[in-house]
Amino acid sequence: MENATIWLLLTQSGHSLSGGIGQDEQTQTPIETGELTGNEVHFNLSTPGKMALAFALHLEGAQLKGEATGDLRGEQVRILIIAERASVHTPHAAPVSKKLYDDIAQMDEALFAAFNRGDLPALSALFSRDLEFYHDRGGLTHYQDNIKAFRRTFASSTRVRRQLVDGSVEVYPIKGVGAVETGVHQFYSRDQGGKEHLTATARFIHLWRQEGGSWKIARAISYDHH
Repeated sequence: MENATIWLLLTQSGHSLSGGIGQDEQTQTPIETGELTGNEVHFNLSTPGKMALAFALHLEGAQLKGEATGDLRGEQVRILIIAERASVHTPHAAPVSKKLYDDIAQMDEALFAAFNRGDLPALSALFSRDLEFYHDRGGLTHYQDNIKAFRRTFASSTRVRRQLVDGSVEVYPIKGVGAVETGVHQFYSRDQGGKEHLTATARFIHLWRQEGGSWKIARAISYDHH
């Protein structure tokens, strides 16, 4: 039994997947017939005379787990796959102030801990009363609109959970205002007695400002939903 490390680069467009697999980011063999259905990922990989593999993976948080089966250099194989999301480290991703980054990261955690447990009072306290929320599908809404939407979500029999994509958050100061946070997050849904499944992945921008010594979101943009 051999262990090997490979790079798996996937791009999602609706339910379709494209990308490749290789020994590094530059050396990639394109995947074929990539498809995402709920948390299930399927695609094929083939090169004439070398391999013909079918991948069946399951998304669990930031990991893809499953197996690849088929022909590899004339032999039938079954390869176990565990894919970890690689954090992207660029000079621009480093926070200008570690304290500011840590403060906003803690606020992000508090915000969505309240969301995930359905705590409307705690969630409401983290938004400014003059909130402007821009959504690529829903347009512009304000504080009361969002409180009503949260109330409906929490009253529903369908449970919704938000999960931040590891390594995606960036935080920068905005002079005289506060801080801007950008990142990528995913939302999972589960009906009563059902299995949790991924329902949306999106990018977000949150403008945080201090009001009475507390950080609150004054402006939010949610976009690139798929």
